[in-house]
Amino acid sequence: MSTGPNTTLNHEDKKYAIVDGRQRFEAVFEFFDGKFTLSNEFEYIQQPSLRLGGLSYRDLQQNYPKISAKYDNYNLTVMSIITDDAARINDLFVRLNSSKPLTGSELRNAMRGEVPALIRALAKHEFFGDRIRFATNRMQDDNAAAKLLLIEQRGRLTDTKKVHLDRLIIDESVLAETVDIKGAADRASSTLDEMSKIFTHKDRLLTSQGPVTVYYWLIRDCVKNPRVDLTRIRAFLVVFNGDLNKNKQDRSVGLDLDP
Repeated sequence: MSTGPNTTLNHEDKKYAIVDGRQRFEAVFEFFDGKFTLSNEFEYIQQPSLRLGGLSYRDLQQNYPKISAKYDNYNLTVMSIITDDAARINDLFVRLNSSKPLTGSELRNAMRGEVPALIRALAKHEFFGDRIRFATNRMQDDNAAAKLLLIEQRGRLTDTKKVHLDRLIIDESVLAETVDIKGAADRASSTLDEMSKIFTHKDRLLTSQGPVTVYYWLIRDCVKNPRVDLTRIRAFLVVFNGDLNKNKQDRSVGLDLDP
């Protein structure tokens, strides 16, 4: 993306900004800088007999100058856009990556703006760092945090499908004019503080993302009610989940016995 000194997006007064392909650019330049070597399985298609695996760029320069010259002279295809509209940039990023096997949370995390930063901050909360038991290798914690932020932004239990989570970020410029998104994040963080007191380390009640939003809404309401003993909520949820699982098993058995 071409940019200039007068846009509010150009905080560091740079000539260009990368909308998509940053990792590719970094890989190219880091190879030139000698920060990594070719894979041991690397095969030079034009001459497979050459054993180039494990060689650095400097090795190629010294031993295979004609091949290193191919790196030097290769022209990357770069498309340039000119805009200072963050919403359009985010929309373009989503379109470019819609066919790639990235999770929704990974795509949202790569976007610019205040909302992705607030989601990342919520995902670093002690609740997600210590209490949950589900995997986070594909940013499932960020996905759950985004759902909680969306709920607070709407002020009610709402549909948290991917399309709505994406819209929360893509419409950021409109959102900023109508909603105190920072206030929504603060309220979410406050409720997570209470949830951290209620749930235990790697809690077996939190083995999947699904119940998190339900538990969140329950505890959010209970905190506002002085008659509710928050220390009893987890025990109630243990009994509730036991009854729920038993009911599912009973229904399954009943279905098997039907003629």
